[in-house]
Amino acid sequence: MATSRKRTNFGVLFWIASILLLSVLYLANHRNIQRVLDTTRFMEVVFEENQPDEPDVVPEANEPVAALPRVTEEPGGAAETPPPEESPDAEAESTAAEEPSQSDQPEPAAHSTAVTLYFIRVSDDGRIIPEAVERSVVAGDSPLTRTIESLVNGPNVDAINRGLLNLIPDGTRLLSASVEGRVAYLNFSEEFRFNPLGTEGSLAQLQQVVYSATAFSSIDRVQILVEGNVLDYLSVEGIYIGAPLSRDTFRA
Repeated sequence: MATSRKRTNFGVLFWIASILLLSVLYLANHRNIQRVLDTTRFMEVVFEENQPDEPDVVPEANEPVAALPRVTEEPGGAAETPPPEESPDAEAESTAAEEPSQSDQPEPAAHSTAVTLYFIRVSDDGRIIPEAVERSVVAGDSPLTRTIESLVNGPNVDAINRGLLNLIPDGTRLLSASVEGRVAYLNFSEEFRFNPLGTEGSLAQLQQVVYSATAFSSIDRVQILVEGNVLDYLSVEGIYIGAPLSRDTFRA
């Protein structure tokens, strides 16, 4: 009896010692054990295998089924799907894009016309002679304005090579031009009043303007204005410009 009781006590002590040893080992290595379990997914595999399978979800008989797009196939051809309908807004935008804007419209071509300008030739005996030159200008709706502006700008290279001069004072500008009752009203800047060549130069510049303006069939006479005013005399030499001038004014 004593021997059997000793064996039982020894066995109990052995298991207690084993459990204590395993506990100590687990506490000492529980982090490594947890990492191994997480890495191998041991717990998930064991528990997933024991869970019952979920039944497949079967749609009820009355549950509507989404309609599939209708596909038509022509004999001998590939299947075609109907094109998507365009919204009214998209159609309006497409139409607007096809219509050219006003800024895209081509501008009308500028109209050029040939006009007659008069520059001055000085003869061998010192006489001042107006001489006609043909020039092309962009007339637009103001051919008289373009003609006198071209005159003020002076002769081109070809006219200079012919010995023609412009005796209108430098810096002169045409401010406005109009025609009433076959009379052209030409308004010049202040520079037009003073010619450095004196009386002969003033007469020459008036001839240039009057002859060039009356080259138009609709103009017979020219009224000279300076800065919008009608002056009695052009310069201190006393050349009268208080009334409209014609070509006959310069014929002695």
